[in-house]
Amino acid sequence: MFSNMLRTCFAGLLVITGITALQIDAVAEEPKGTIKIIIPAGPGGANDLLARGIKDVLVSEKLVPNTVTVKNRPGGGGAVAWAAINRHKGDMTYLSTFMPGILTNDLLGASPIKYTDMTPIATLVFDNACYAVNPKDPLINSAKSLLKALKNTPEKIRLGFANAAGNHWHVAFASLADAVGVDIRKIPYTVFGSGGKVRTALLGGHINVSSIAFGVVSKFHEAGKLLCSAMATEKRIGGRGANVPTWKELGVNLTYAPWRGVLGPGNLTAGQIKYWEDRFRQLTTKPAWIKLAKRKSWNINFLGHKETMAMLKSERELYKTTLKKLGLLK
Repeated sequence: MFSNMLRTCFAGLLVITGITALQIDAVAEEPKGTIKIIIPAGPGGANDLLARGIKDVLVSEKLVPNTVTVKNRPGGGGAVAWAAINRHKGDMTYLSTFMPGILTNDLLGASPIKYTDMTPIATLVFDNACYAVNPKDPLINSAKSLLKALKNTPEKIRLGFANAAGNHWHVAFASLADAVGVDIRKIPYTVFGSGGKVRTALLGGHINVSSIAFGVVSKFHEAGKLLCSAMATEKRIGGRGANVPTWKELGVNLTYAPWRGVLGPGNLTAGQIKYWEDRFRQLTTKPAWIKLAKRKSWNINFLGHKETMAMLKSERELYKTTLKKLGLLK
């Protein structure tokens, strides 16, 4: 069963997180000039929230003396932003966030950029995968009605997600479909430029379900405007999501946890990597970051450069297998 494979994938990630951080034997080099964080999506989504949170905590906690700016560069499931910073190889003042799209883009041939062309610095958080619906929708307004639609009328589902076909949010919904024996290819979908745009479409009734980071919809879930029908977590998360059941509780054997981190352009030196790895390790321990992570429903799980590279290598093979099994990759 594919859902069992996903559970195994996540367990593997937990094993990786137990590895003691590998220190780079180098003298840290400090960045000179403005730090530019290029966001690989439009405003309002998980990538945007993460990048702006990084900027705020770097500045408020005085982790860097430099001016820090952020700029959205949506397009290509992240490829536009990553290509933009990779034009500045060796320049540690350029940063971006990354997510599994950096692997799925490559596997699907949607982008020539591979994670090995850049410099992944650290993994910071894991998302809580939410399956959001509009409680006013006549067809899908709960987990029960979503499962019914999947089994009986999959062609009537109007799925929306950010920000590229075949990416981790597409895989998240495909995983649910697979877990209940439905061919994902029967389900129509729309790709949006950011999680914020997905949320707006769901609120407006233009789509009737989305696989999305809970932090993007948590306020609307709490207010009753949207409903996170279920989460692909091992157990309930508490906080704003305390009333959200897991798919396992509902009899669906599914867990899924996308990861997010920070990367720089290619050809960063060991000293440059060490500087940023140290700063981001500190960032994840700061009260401001811990408070932000709780508010945005992120699970803090720091992995340094070498652990992140090992994880990406392993995850690439797992996503390759997953995409083939789901018919998204030949």
